[in-house]
Amino acid sequence: MSYRLVIVSLVVAAGAVWLGWDYFSAHTDVLGALATFYAAVIGAFAVVKRKQAPPDARSPDDLPSSGWRLLHALRDGETPDQDTLSEVQRHAPRNPREYRLHSVARHACGYRRVDHRFVRLTLLIDQGRDADGERWREHGEKAFEDLRELLDYLPDERAIVLLGPPGCGKSTLMRRLAYDLASQALRAEDRASLPRPLTYEVPLNAYKPGEHGPSPADWLSERWEKEFPQMPALESQLRDGLWLLLDGLNELPHRSPDEYAARVAAWRDWLADLPAACRAVFTCRSLDYSEPLSLDERSVPHARFKELDDGQVQSFLREYLPDHWRALWDDLKDSPRLALERTPFYLKLEVEQYRARGRPPDSTAELFSGFVWQALQRELGDKHNPLFEPVLSRRDRERVNSAQDWHAAPHGLPLEGALLPGLARLAYRMQAEQGGGHVRADYRQALEWIGGDMAEAVVLAGGALALLDQHKVADQVFFVHQLFQEYFAARRLAEHPEYHRMAAAWRADEVRPGLAETLAGLGHADPLPPLPATGWEETARLACVLADDPRVFIESLARVNLPLAGRCAAQPGVRLASAYRDTLAQGLIARSRDTGADTRARIAAGLALGELGDPRLNHHEGPHGDYLLPPFVIIPGGEYRIGSNADDAEAHADEKPAFDIHLDTFQLARFPVSNAEWEAFRRAGGYDHPEWWEGADAKAWRLGELPMEAEKERQRDFRRRLQKDFEATTAGFTPAAVEQFRQWVEIDDEGFESALSDWYPEGGKIDAPMFWRDPRYNNPAQPVVGVSWYEARAYCRWLSGQSGRVFGLPGETQWEAACRGREGREFAWVGEYADAKVNGYDAHLRAPSPVGVFPEGDTPEGLADMSGNVWEWTSDRYREYPLGPDDGRHRSDARERRVLRGGAFLNDSRDLRAAYRNIDAVPAARGNNLGFRLCCAPSPIVDADR
Repeated sequence: MSYRLVIVSLVVAAGAVWLGWDYFSAHTDVLGALATFYAAVIGAFAVVKRKQAPPDARSPDDLPSSGWRLLHALRDGETPDQDTLSEVQRHAPRNPREYRLHSVARHACGYRRVDHRFVRLTLLIDQGRDADGERWREHGEKAFEDLRELLDYLPDERAIVLLGPPGCGKSTLMRRLAYDLASQALRAEDRASLPRPLTYEVPLNAYKPGEHGPSPADWLSERWEKEFPQMPALESQLRDGLWLLLDGLNELPHRSPDEYAARVAAWRDWLADLPAACRAVFTCRSLDYSEPLSLDERSVPHARFKELDDGQVQSFLREYLPDHWRALWDDLKDSPRLALERTPFYLKLEVEQYRARGRPPDSTAELFSGFVWQALQRELGDKHNPLFEPVLSRRDRERVNSAQDWHAAPHGLPLEGALLPGLARLAYRMQAEQGGGHVRADYRQALEWIGGDMAEAVVLAGGALALLDQHKVADQVFFVHQLFQEYFAARRLAEHPEYHRMAAAWRADEVRPGLAETLAGLGHADPLPPLPATGWEETARLACVLADDPRVFIESLARVNLPLAGRCAAQPGVRLASAYRDTLAQGLIARSRDTGADTRARIAAGLALGELGDPRLNHHEGPHGDYLLPPFVIIPGGEYRIGSNADDAEAHADEKPAFDIHLDTFQLARFPVSNAEWEAFRRAGGYDHPEWWEGADAKAWRLGELPMEAEKERQRDFRRRLQKDFEATTAGFTPAAVEQFRQWVEIDDEGFESALSDWYPEGGKIDAPMFWRDPRYNNPAQPVVGVSWYEARAYCRWLSGQSGRVFGLPGETQWEAACRGREGREFAWVGEYADAKVNGYDAHLRAPSPVGVFPEGDTPEGLADMSGNVWEWTSDRYREYPLGPDDGRHRSDARERRVLRGGAFLNDSRDLRAAYRNIDAVPAARGNNLGFRLCCAPSPIVDADR
């Protein structure tokens, strides 16, 4: 009973005492009029009081009954029914309590999709555009499982960006945050001391300003007023403290890179004016889209979703497919699909289809096709949903219910009705209008793109399939996930390809902006961005699988975008004749070595070649599994000059004096060992067989049983010297190294010890290089990095056992002789230093490049990447010059420093000289710039086991 009814009852009762019950019995019309009058008076009084009272002071009786039921369910820990949730969503919120209930109702189902066991966020801190090292430094002290945990860890940051590929869970994690904040505030309304910010979720793909605006601030205000017309204005909410959840920074509509940059700049300016009590969380696909949001004077930290490792993938499958997880894992672990599907979204689709068919899909396109089949079967077979009768033919409905066509032709969806062709036309036009990204279309525009009399029915049926959604207030239609939009656009592209949409410039004189202009606009720490994307990359990859003749599709695509054609051909599910695959690969090799191509185009070709498979690496079968052999260059025997002259001002003291040495003929691999080669070692069980690990130290290190305290203490001592006198201790080091050392000083002791444990692991078996799962370093064409001296030598020993030839690490003098040649070159190439010849500091890549994409830096004999890209282990312990035959440098049974050669992607020209010696690496070191190259010759190493 409401308080108004109670008051009216008391008034009537008082009148009855005064006038007598007999009077009211005889005059019921008077009784009714009196009750109505007093009810009106009390109602008017309540309205006045409500306007005077703050919104949260309103009585809970003012809630709609559905809101009251939901509030009780939250506080009692019960699950609300769907009718209650729907009623709350239909009610326009008028105050913070109703707004929070609305938010809870909107996300009550989705919040349960977040399984924190399979979420790992790594914090990236912006070091500034002019930092000497990498601009974005991974904050390795802590991994986060929840967005709220991350925001609590950064209480003073007004903005943060969530980075991750489609399907990793960015949007889901934001919706979970909105649900948690709203539900926690509703449960704790009586505890006024708790902070209770409201959240406002906004899809940035709906921001379409014209030439004169609106600005982000005006657009947000207009959008808020349309969505929540009975709530106080957005400006009022911002003053009180509002958390804005801004989804899809990379999806800002734009027609050119310059327009995108301008729109990001507008949001960056909006951030500067955001009230102090507010916070903003952006989501974005990749760092190259979000980096402009951060400035030196106002940096924005980023959090990157880490892809699931093998153990997490197995745990996921075990959790959601307990009876058959092993069979699915056995298929996935050796499939290229795994590299694409290390996210909960993809794995859930894998699990659902394995349950339905008893086998895994052949490709990502088949994964989506299977999802659509299952959704159709759910709506037609289980629910008998009448929405589908007008948009599917009778024959289509019979096919869906039988499911035989799905098993026989997994891509052959029912296409006779209006439904699926309409969705394909809609997705294609969305993508064509905006050039990629997750697109929202005005409702009437969407109906026009779908076409036909059944367009509205298609939208309704698409919603029932959980493929489409609508924003009723904004009157917009969109696919619930960008991946679904790309899949349906791909179905249309496969049927009616328009290759000009995927065309990309690659010649240095055609690319705009050019390389020199791009480099001139970068800060010291900024990485060189890739060439502008067309927006059709993922759609083209799916279309290739769906095409009737993938070879025709790839051949036509290769004429306008060769790297994308290579990536399409490399996908699981694309079957091409080996001769054509080799032709395509040779085209990519030529592009990667073309000096007329923009450096970024050569890199793109090299990365695509890595996915497709590099024919320069010869495939063989050995007694311990498959292996790859690189091409080798013969280095003739004879006298070679080693070291630097005493009067060489560029040279370091450990390079002097110069001396002559006689070397026998040997062979050196043309390229550093690549990730593709290392993968063969891993698959063959290279980490599991002790016979490849020579010496007691190597065997113990592999098992995590080698004490690392001496190595750690060496680093602690160096850190203490940095803390005592930073300038003197870092004198002579490169700018990149100085920046790294500054981080050592700034990190606290606990964080430094954590880093030491990562660098020098103990207590756990080693089963992969340190950066094996990091997408910045794990393309098959990149040199393998994060390998210790022990790992490099184990690989050489394994390859020797596989091939019957003798492989090892080159000796220090062998490496320098191969790099300098008989004429004693200063660099690997003939002539002076030039940025275009090498992946060094001035190239701005800030990561290893695919092998061989700097052809102007080759030695005259044909060795690639001898200067720059990655440091290369040699077999030798450090000894002062001149070296002698009995100096013990070749022995492997000591944990002394080993010499590295060649320089890497963060080194300047002085360190890239052929004579430069890096003498600071202990055998257990595993940096992100440490690789190696094979030498084929009688090993200079004295066997430690003898």
